[in-house]
Amino acid sequence: MPPDKGMALLEIVRATLATAKSSTFNVATWNIAAINNNPFEYWITYTNKDYNNFMEAVGNFIEYPGEKDVMVEDVFTRSMFDTLVEECKEKSIKWKMTTEQFQKLWEDLSKRKIISGFLKDKQLGEKRLMSMPDRMTSTITTDGGGKTNRPCVTSSSVETFETMEDWFTSWMKWMFNTEFNIKGEKVVPADLLRKIDQSKYPLISNEEEKMSLPLQTVHLAILDAILIHICDSVSEKGEFLEIKKEILDSLVNKKNDTTLAILKSTYADCNIIMLQECTEAFIAKLKEELEGYTIFTPKKLSATGQNSLILVKSQLFYDEAIDYTNDVSKQIALEKIAPGDLLVMGLTEQKSKDKYILCSFHGDTNGLSTLPVLNAVHELHMSKTNHKLIFGLDANTYTKGSKDLQGVKEFMDDVRSKHLTSCWGDEVDSRHSTTCKARTHLQPQLQKATLFKDLKGKADKNPKDFILFGKGDFDHTMCKRDNTGVWKYVEDRMLPTLTFPSDHCLVAVNLTLKKKK
Repeated sequence: MPPDKGMALLEIVRATLATAKSSTFNVATWNIAAINNNPFEYWITYTNKDYNNFMEAVGNFIEYPGEKDVMVEDVFTRSMFDTLVEECKEKSIKWKMTTEQFQKLWEDLSKRKIISGFLKDKQLGEKRLMSMPDRMTSTITTDGGGKTNRPCVTSSSVETFETMEDWFTSWMKWMFNTEFNIKGEKVVPADLLRKIDQSKYPLISNEEEKMSLPLQTVHLAILDAILIHICDSVSEKGEFLEIKKEILDSLVNKKNDTTLAILKSTYADCNIIMLQECTEAFIAKLKEELEGYTIFTPKKLSATGQNSLILVKSQLFYDEAIDYTNDVSKQIALEKIAPGDLLVMGLTEQKSKDKYILCSFHGDTNGLSTLPVLNAVHELHMSKTNHKLIFGLDANTYTKGSKDLQGVKEFMDDVRSKHLTSCWGDEVDSRHSTTCKARTHLQPQLQKATLFKDLKGKADKNPKDFILFGKGDFDHTMCKRDNTGVWKYVEDRMLPTLTFPSDHCLVAVNLTLKKKK
């Protein structure tokens, strides 16, 4: 064969291989979030037997307390209450309660039993008198990125105390007398509490709404005291803190490192990666340490660290990209999505010159924002007739839908109506579950707690994570769920684990562009 013909043939082969490569994408989507503030909130897979024994003992204490269901005043004393009242009286006019009101509150709360009369009181739960202040003060991010934690079981605090009085002294000092710079202002944690609005929580009376700030503070202090009492009752004093430290080290302190390591190793061959619920700190780490990718982020980042990202291999698409996020967001009611939840980018592939719309989205807990977002993305897609859509999302759909929960069947009906399909195909059910999680008893909403013995049957196992694409555009193969970080799925494994720091599976699929007929 003449040299020139051999070279020509080689160029044809190279061009063919290049075209084939450019029309095949390894795509992954992953909601990387898990533990935020309370390392005990969800059951995790943990090889340390002390963890399961401790958490099981806490659950049994609360579900079957017997004689251990003592009065509130036996755990949170009158002296503690009086000290707390004096601090509340020193606060602003919004904090005012009369002496008579405080006395009436004590007469009610002090004689309640700690489990049946306080922790399990459904009205207290629905009024949000414990869960609301817990959310506002569990972990506080200060100016400069520092964090401070309320001294309690349900935060990342690992302070140790010899006595309950020592704990209460530290709690009071932190809540009322320790100043932090937050948004340019000096505040103490108690300043961050917000009124509970009767219009949103109708069980709150008019009177309770007016004095909801001191009410929240009192109920939160009692909650924290009870949980410490329970934890110390089922283990050696302070022993549970050693378990807490191990969890925090893996799932908080090393979370970003572990997450990035999974992306850099197991998923190094992914051309396109959609991530959800990413913090600013993780975004900074990605940009510094993840080589070979162009990283797209929302123009306005989430104040709560819940940002959706799109990562693409740098040599796959041209650098020029169009951010369509605002165009899509305008079509969605403001209450449906928050800044950072959605990212929509328009990109052009270098070799084929094909145009793409890439989307990453994190839905609300009940999935009720998912269909409005899908509709808005679809409208954009229809207006860009020469673009192909690849959409990675945490849709938060449920096998059994309701008026309050987005059912996966209804979601997939809508997907198909738009001539799209999913990495799981057209039909999706519980076989494609991407979560396996359950709340423990160490959190304020006990109605959502699951005992250790009930984990297998009552865990949240639902198909929530998807990669969507045009049915006429791609063939798909090798769709995988991964809850280990090593391209493996283990059935009924509670998430997160110490080596897989997310409560959602990572989902990956191979998409091959269909040849034009």
